[in-house]
Amino acid sequence: MRLLQTGDLHLGKMFYDYSFYEDQKYILDSIIDELQTAKKNYEPYDALLICGDIYDRAIPPPDAVALFDDFLTTVHNFFPNTEICIISGNHDSAKRLSFASKLIENQGIHICTSADSICKPVLLTTELLDGSTERLAIYQLPYLIPGMLDTKEHTFRTQQDLVKEAISRISSSHVKKYPGIPAVLTAHLFTKGCQSSDSERLFIGNEQQISADIFSNFSYTAVGHLHTCQQQGERLWYAGSPLAYSFSETKDKYLLSVHINLSRIDISHDMPLAPIEVQKIRLFPLHRTVRLQGTFDSFLNGSDFDTYMNDYIEICCTDNFIIENPMALLKTKFPRLLSFKQEIAPITKIGLAANRSISFDQNNGQPTQELFNNFLIDVYTGTKLLKERNTEIECQLFMDIVKSVYTISEEIQ
Repeated sequence: MRLLQTGDLHLGKMFYDYSFYEDQKYILDSIIDELQTAKKNYEPYDALLICGDIYDRAIPPPDAVALFDDFLTTVHNFFPNTEICIISGNHDSAKRLSFASKLIENQGIHICTSADSICKPVLLTTELLDGSTERLAIYQLPYLIPGMLDTKEHTFRTQQDLVKEAISRISSSHVKKYPGIPAVLTAHLFTKGCQSSDSERLFIGNEQQISADIFSNFSYTAVGHLHTCQQQGERLWYAGSPLAYSFSETKDKYLLSVHINLSRIDISHDMPLAPIEVQKIRLFPLHRTVRLQGTFDSFLNGSDFDTYMNDYIEICCTDNFIIENPMALLKTKFPRLLSFKQEIAPITKIGLAANRSISFDQNNGQPTQELFNNFLIDVYTGTKLLKERNTEIECQLFMDIVKSVYTISEEIQ
């Protein structure tokens, strides 16, 4: 069996008030391309696993819903034999995501958002050349909240207790109903010892963290929630988010291709274990998300960073003097510049800006035109704009505005 794993799509995500719609559409097309490549190579995927956080918020924008609708429709139409397994994450509204789930289940699209369905697996069957069949059970565990698994005798509050109880129920049911069949689990949670990033919604402390030992009965556990591709233990993997959603996620992004060898099952366990092989498939985004470091002049006038002109950028400026309006100046060259930081405490600015700012505040009897001219020099000092700008014309335009304001004020009075 071959499975393709992804998750944490966060459709509808805004990044520094910048829409990610085109980037997300591009990356969903990349997932479709991987499915198509596998099919052309006569190694089609038996299932696509999407491990939660389909949307970025409980009420997603309409274009995000339409985007996911188009994606599912395309996958189903072009790869009808590929089962699609979807679970809700902590960013999703479980009830909204589950709309029409019972109807589309017959089309091979399995959406699990409640505890009622965790013991009902998606059964994959493949027929061998000798006429025999091999089967694999995929269980889906959505993000659990307190109260979802409570009984008259027990209540479960922490994520550790909730997930432990859910796995116990799944394992018990599987042993009774599907003996001899290996099982895979999809889940959305934070496993102890894994690496997190700035864009994830995490809780203080370790109350929400789960021990990986809980999943030892499964041949493979596909997990979402953490945005970095990583492995925990022998059989548990996070694919990570297919796009970087913060500047702490500048590492490469991946899909995971999981091969499960059903011909070599270890039946010495209550739930048979099959050997697995996991391959990382690198994704190439429409625009990269990068964190760069250098002097202000090297970005504005140099060419070392020109290769990043179309990427989402955070600049860490190494200058030790104040830069006036850095974002406005740099965005003329880097239109997707989203953040500008100066790690070194500013000391002074070329042209004695600190002293001049005092004279700006106090005026010191300077004529308005002279004061504005000093302001322009202060703004443009340290950049090539000082030579390129005609400050005399700008001063005259400013004075025309000042005279107009005085005229209007006198007429009102």
